[in-house]
Amino acid sequence: MTHVENLDLDSSLQGDIVPLSPPTPEERLQASRTALQMWVKKTYGHDDAAADAPPHSEFDSTEPGWLSILADSLSDIPAATIAVRWAKRWWAHHPWRATADFASVAARELVRPVALKHPWMLVGGAVLAGGVLVRLRPWRWISGGALLAGFLPRFDLGSILHTVTSVLTDWQAKPDPEENSEESQETLSSQEQMAA
Repeated sequence: MTHVENLDLDSSLQGDIVPLSPPTPEERLQASRTALQMWVKKTYGHDDAAADAPPHSEFDSTEPGWLSILADSLSDIPAATIAVRWAKRWWAHHPWRATADFASVAARELVRPVALKHPWMLVGGAVLAGGVLVRLRPWRWISGGALLAGFLPRFDLGSILHTVTSVLTDWQAKPDPEENSEESQETLSSQEQMAA
């Protein structure tokens, strides 16, 4: 048996009847964004201004916070804007980006409760870590040659040495006209001295 709805029962229901249709993809996307914003507000306690602010660029989800602050402060300088845009693009494709994002989220989740309960312990830990860093001086562990070799492009040393060697050999084998005239005069004078 099929269900047939009779609309003649109540005259107030006979107004504009809009059949329910599934939401469009745009409506579903907007509903999903709204739900995510509400979850972020509830979970992290963000204020309305930060949640309603439009995103600054296509890289905002993966860029570090200091880079967006730098982009905002240097937005009036065209060359700086290009440099910041390049830095954002570089960071978006950097292999350590995922590790840095994970470390950032982990540190936020682990350090925030300690900072809220014991802020002086956090300051003491930072002082201790800085002292250890200064005492160990890890920047001296890296050799200058290895660092320079990492920045320079790779060359085929064998082909370079072969080219230099062949140039030097050709240069030494080629007789110099001035030297030949001086050498011939010296040999003639030495032969004359031997003969006398």
